[in-house]
Amino acid sequence: MELTYQQVYPTNPLQARKRIVHIYQQPQNDCETAQRCHTSPQLVRQWVQRDQQYGKQALHNLPKTQKRQPRKTDPDTEQRVRQRHQKTYYGRQRLARHLA
Repeated sequence: MELTYQQVYPTNPLQARKRIVHIYQQPQNDCETAQRCHTSPQLVRQWVQRDQQYGKQALHNLPKTQKRQPRKTDPDTEQRVRQRHQKTYYGRQRLARHLA
């Protein structure tokens, strides 16, 4: 009896992903692979595409945080706001009008 993806994943996620990619290589069909692994075709496509694009290293977990923070306020502006707040104790809306 084969173990399903959900049974293997909690103990060894990397092994579960490798198994999906390996099973996919025989029929080359994501729906059949999903049925055999008792998971969704989207999950099969995700891991097969990562394996094809980046190799076996891509099957490891990716970091959940972004490397960039595009909406983060630059340090100079943040320092100006903090200094003004300590002097005046204005709230955020009043500070925004005052510093604009």
